[in-house]
Amino acid sequence: MDKNNAISIIEGFKIATSQDEVVEAFQFLIDSDLIWQLHERTSAAARQLIVSGICRESYKKDTH
Repeated sequence: MDKNNAISIIEGFKIATSQDEVVEAFQFLIDSDLIWQLHERTSAAARQLIVSGICRESYKKDTH
């Protein structure tokens, strides 16, 4: 997964091949802290995935 593919999947420009690919895209963007620079609805979805245990917080833990 790279930045462009992850953003394309999350923003709906590219169709994910599976639910796991969507989670992988979110996790990639969370880990790189790029998720917090995207649309508010996208970062809100990431926060919900973290709270629900589907994704984990970035190792660079910051307050978002």
